[in-house]
Amino acid sequence: MKKNELQYKDLKNICNPDIFDFETTSEVDNLESVYGQDRRNKRNRIWIKYQYQRL
Repeated sequence: MKKNELQYKDLKNICNPDIFDFETTSEVDNLESVYGQDRRNKRNRIWIKYQYQRL
């Protein structure tokens, strides 16, 4: 193994399903947005505004 090289086992994250209080995703309420997407949307709006101003 090379220096700083990771094995797939090092990247795998196993979640205990017992922590959830639902059986299937159909039982989960829909979210208004996906976590972290607000920041991405803000960045995209700034980029679009910048590109439009360059025209």
